[in-house]
Amino acid sequence: AAKLYQHALDKLKHIIRRISPLVIGVGTAQLLRRQVANQLNFLCKLDSKLLSCSLATVNDSLINDVKAHYLNPETKAYPANPILPEVSKHLETAGFNNPLTKIYITSEPLHGLACVMFLFVLDHLSKVKWNKRISTLVGKNPTRDGIDGGPLVVGVITVLKQFHSSHTTQFVGYLAQYVNVCVSAESTAKGGTLPTQAILALLFLEQFCSFSKMSRKVVDSLVPAYLLDRFTHE
Repeated sequence: AAKLYQHALDKLKHIIRRISPLVIGVGTAQLLRRQVANQLNFLCKLDSKLLSCSLATVNDSLINDVKAHYLNPETKAYPANPILPEVSKHLETAGFNNPLTKIYITSEPLHGLACVMFLFVLDHLSKVKWNKRISTLVGKNPTRDGIDGGPLVVGVITVLKQFHSSHTTQFVGYLAQYVNVCVSAESTAKGGTLPTQAILALLFLEQFCSFSKMSRKVVDSLVPAYLLDRFTHE
């Protein structure tokens, strides 16, 4: 199995090398967008509490209307079109948005996208490590490789978000399968610890779920519980 993964990486190394700065650049920009949104939201709540509460109420109301429509489209009408774009503009101006979950472009289904992104992450796992002081993945040599954990995770999330959600599910499935393969190939009975690559993959999955607001239950259904119980950040 390890040879199969390495063979696939060798086949795509030129593509991975070309898209790496693009994905990480997108991740960096998204983190900056989120920081700006948080700052705008804080200032809105501080300077205009009434506006902040009004926008939050309207937003919750529209979300409930949309959910009600899809649950019972025959009796519940979809919110009027002019309302959503106008409210969306005000919400973004006041920082009531999460750039990491936003769809910026509509794309046709792209066969093999999940597999390519998985191999992209697999190639970069060897270039990152866990920093216990700040509780995140960081580059082993950011000056040379130009890699940081946060932008890497967010960049992958943003790319997958522009396509159907099935691509994200497949991507998580590939990573979970990789963890299972690593553990099966390398016995942990001697040292009592998980293989390094399995730990890095689990750390990536943990941050992926955290940034993308994906339920941890998705990972729990793919990775055996005993692996997650033994998993640590050390």
